[in-house]
Amino acid sequence: MQDACVNHEKVQYQTLLVRKNRSMRWLETILFLVGFGIVFAFTEYRSTEMVISLIGWAVITYLLSPALYLFVMRPEYGLYEQRLEMKLGKNKKEIPLTEVEKEPDLPYYFLIAKKRTPILASDSFLRDLNERLEVMKHERRSKK
Repeated sequence: MQDACVNHEKVQYQTLLVRKNRSMRWLETILFLVGFGIVFAFTEYRSTEMVISLIGWAVITYLLSPALYLFVMRPEYGLYEQRLEMKLGKNKKEIPLTEVEKEPDLPYYFLIAKKRTPILASDSFLRDLNERLEVMKHERRSKK
């Protein structure tokens, strides 16, 4: 018998603006460096045009990289009673909630199989996940 779905979410652009994983940070860095090289090649060093162009490119990079990531990876998360389902691109993982632990650092980072992993989902999804983890913890305690 399959366990019931508690919450399912397709990640929104606004969420990706504030929550990033390693690949998104690399994408932002590479996009900025490409733009920096182009601006550096066509403007005079330390000129007003260079500074304004770089600030503009930084804003464009900040706004464009989440859209590119969303378009390419199409991240989705599903929370079930006993498992967490993560879909990034063509990769789909099903993780038992017994292998998921809350990470005290950032609210969207979790220890999944002892590996620090960001979950790029909304606050309501993370709240449901934390509640489900607490329920699982109490169930394990009561069984002992």
